[in-house]
Amino acid sequence: MAVSKKTAAAAKATSKTDVAGRRAKKKGEPEFANYAEKAIPTRIQEFADWLTRETGEEVDARSVYLGSALRGAFQKSDENQERIAARAIEVEQEKEARKAKAAEREANKEQRAADRKAKAEAAAEAKKAKAAEPKKVATKKAAAKPAAKKVAAKGKAAPATTRRRPAKAAATDGDF
Repeated sequence: MAVSKKTAAAAKATSKTDVAGRRAKKKGEPEFANYAEKAIPTRIQEFADWLTRETGEEVDARSVYLGSALRGAFQKSDENQERIAARAIEVEQEKEARKAKAAEREANKEQRAADRKAKAEAAAEAKKAKAAEPKKVATKKAAAKPAAKKVAAKGKAAPATTRRRPAKAAATDGDF
């Protein structure tokens, strides 16, 4: 009996595997926890080293492995599919909002064109109405008196001319 107890304890201590040699998932363990324990493939290690060289940032090989191994599972996950569907709805709403805004701009443009046309028609009607009115006959007015000529008084200077004199030359440093 002592042998069976040791064997049972040893079995519990080692991780269990399935038929294909994969570690069996423990109760309450995250779905992809077994990926964290797997050995990092050589190609992934080389890729992590390359990323470190190219970006200048220290890249963890385990994170690169997990990211590349589980990307497909993430894309298929329910939470990601919900996020994609919600974003598609947002995009559709944004499209509809842009279409509504464009239709509103077009309606405003048509309204402005109609307003300009109505204003032009009103101006044409006013012009026709003014042309149809009989012309007023001008009555004779008394002839306006000619403006009195100013006589230059003795001792006063002649009126200024409209032509300006040329400017004086600017003083130079040599003049000081």
